[in-house]
Amino acid sequence: MSHDPDCLLASDVHQDLPCPGGPFHNQPRFSVRDLDRSQRRQLLLQALDGVELGAWDQTILDWLCMWEWSTLLPIAGWIQRAKTEVAGRP
Repeated sequence: MSHDPDCLLASDVHQDLPCPGGPFHNQPRFSVRDLDRSQRRQLLLQALDGVELGAWDQTILDWLCMWEWSTLLPIAGWIQRAKTEVAGRP
């Protein structure tokens, strides 16, 4: 697949942040202060590694980064688990 130069691949800005993938049975007990906005963005980008992001995708990603940690962890976990499930299929 060719890479659109106007799109960002999550792996282009990937940083190694620990991201528990869940499933989560209880609300994660972290404060929004545990990660600043750029770190929350990196957390989501880590989950989206290999996924091509367009300009609107990035806008929504930025919006999600304003949400608290306990909301972002399940979202990142859903993405990671879905990618793992798809990768394991023949």
